[in-house]
Amino acid sequence: MSKFVRHLLSAAAVAGAFAATSASAGVIPAVLTFENPALTGLYFAGDSFTEQGFRMTVDFDFGTVDSAASLPAPTSGNGSQFYFQSNDGGLIVQREDGLGFNLNSFQYAFVPQNPASALATAIVAFAQNMDGSQSGFGFAFAAAVNGVNPFATANAAGLFNNIRSVEFFACSLVGNQLCTVATNNSGQFALDNLNVTTVPEPTSVALVLAALMAAGYSVRRKNVR
Repeated sequence: MSKFVRHLLSAAAVAGAFAATSASAGVIPAVLTFENPALTGLYFAGDSFTEQGFRMTVDFDFGTVDSAASLPAPTSGNGSQFYFQSNDGGLIVQREDGLGFNLNSFQYAFVPQNPASALATAIVAFAQNMDGSQSGFGFAFAAAVNGVNPFATANAAGLFNNIRSVEFFACSLVGNQLCTVATNNSGQFALDNLNVTTVPEPTSVALVLAALMAAGYSVRRKNVR
């Protein structure tokens, strides 16, 4: 067997080792859909539920996992189950194992009280990062069409990397300034399809690097013979 062929085989082995180690380290994209029928129900402040290794905890007021038929005001663009947060509460999302993850995108809609308040609000994603810092971004709700509030998709790619947790809540939006006045229970929203990617443990990354170095050393020894 030629040195070139042996080199290709070794490179394939390295790639296989990398893929296997990455998978075991949890580098896996997931979409939190709230579709599991077992999740359907009412959750009060402090209550939590889990999906695909992620824990969701209600922060203040109460929320539900259900379909649009259960909402106090109509929404469009989503016929599945999703999470609804009432009044001025929030939903905290984090991995059950406490490790980091990326938030890539999510779908959301405004759910006004009935009758609706005149106060404009936006949804906020506020993250606790693994390095101890914090970051937050606001996303405007899509405007109602004929009294129906449509779901929109927030592209959060690159905004929330290696975070420990993220809390979703609604905030006042006055003159493009977030959280300037109290929302007076007008911070209701629906949330669905959280696209997340888990971040590998540092020890797992070290194992991958060690595998690459070992395979590279093996290739070098074969080539010098």
